[in-house]
Amino acid sequence: MSIFDQAFDRQRDAAVVTGAGSGVGRAIALALTAEGVCTIFADINADTVRAAAEAAADPALARHIPLGRLG
Repeated sequence: MSIFDQAFDRQRDAAVVTGAGSGVGRAIALALTAEGVCTIFADINADTVRAAAEAAADPALARHIPLGRLG
């Protein structure tokens, strides 16, 4: 049993990962989708977050949200 099995009910739960366009956020978001967790990739950079979501092991589980700049 992996940590993902303990933390997520894949039938009901989803994860939202901020900073998913690059670095640690991207790695976490990609790991979650690889484990079958429905994952929302969120980042301020629309291009990198879209590319990260498209790189997911199962793109059907990944959605991207460009957050943009506020103010």
